Amino acid sequence: MDRNEDSAAAVIRVIREQGPINRSAIARRTGLSPSAVTMLTKHLVDVGIVVEQDSPSAGKTDRLGRPPILLRLEPGLAAIAGAKLDDGELSAVLTDLDGRVLARRTRRLSTRHPERVVASTGGLLSELAEAAKVPEGSIAGVGLGLSGLVDNERGCCIRSVVLDWADVPIGPMLEQALGLPVAVENDANTLAIGEQMFGRARGLEDFAVVSFGKGIGAGLVVGGRLYRGRFGVAGEVGHCTVREDGPLCACGKHGCLEAVASVPATLARATEAGLHVKRLDDLGLLADEGDPRAVGLLADIGDAIGLALSHLVNLINPEILILTGSGVAIGEPLRAAIADSLERHVFPSLPRLPELVVQRESRDMWARGAASLATQAYFEQRRWEVDRTS
Repeated sequence: MDRNEDSAAAVIRVIREQGPINRSAIARRTGLSPSAVTMLTKHLVDVGIVVEQDSPSAGKTDRLGRPPILLRLEPGLAAIAGAKLDDGELSAVLTDLDGRVLARRTRRLSTRHPERVVASTGGLLSELAEAAKVPEGSIAGVGLGLSGLVDNERGCCIRSVVLDWADVPIGPMLEQALGLPVAVENDANTLAIGEQMFGRARGLEDFAVVSFGKGIGAGLVVGGRLYRGRFGVAGEVGHCTVREDGPLCACGKHGCLEAVASVPATLARATEAGLHVKRLDDLGLLADEGDPRAVGLLADIGDAIGLALSHLVNLINPEILILTGSGVAIGEPLRAAIADSLERHVFPSLPRLPELVVQRESRDMWARGAASLATQAYFEQRRWEVDRTS
């Protein structure tokens, strides 16, 4: 258990991540004593936030001969909204406390102006509540993921090249407009939480999710917890230098991974090579057909990505690396090039390489991850106690 984490919040977090789960397992996961877990869970059951259920393992009993009782959250206690903000689109979901999607909506944005984003978010929340047939007043919080450097404690976007924002207090702006608590996070981090709670990384303690699109970013989970770093900007793998004499990046440096291998950079390089491609899928098809220009370009991009990923592997030793986003649409030619580069660049004495998973992105996963962070804040700040007594 995190030393700064409230005991009740730690118990709830474990139930959220691992449930349905028995009390003994909660004690092991949190480091709390069995008696403390019994007392805490009894209170949570009494107030209705946690419910008991029989174990599906028929005939099993604990050491006292009693059938084991499993604990899970009461999912209908509140609804939580999560949203993913791109440069031209806002995608949102409404979930219950288990993260089950109750409704989803997407809205195109004619402008990225913060006030317009705030207004669009408010409109989407009303649409989500209506679609899910839940009272709008039952929405207890909102999570927002966006590309860029984010101070999650202040809810401020420090800098976003994609959105062309600098020092935008988007969290407080949304809270004032919506009358709800808002959690703001880098979108790669929301994606990592989505994968931890609902995807390929469920149950894993150490992993990285790297998203390739207009930008490149990574969400890191270390010891089961999202790793943000001292100033909340950990995971900026897109700005690792992979070519010292490489092209100028939007950040001002030369040779960043993002300037070499992001979707816009890849398409631009394909055009420079004389390849007539409009989408990344086209580049993958040309490589499959043996076009030497496409094969060479993908080999270079894969080498750059593998080099950057090797630094992640050497630093945090993840169990799994998940690559996703629109950039993985190239498919197997790119995956093979990345895997080859990763094996060449990683620490040679590493007992085993992490599993490399390349998967198409799920729009819901970003927004569900944002909702999940807002859900955890709902519990950590004990807002459920206020809701139950108001």
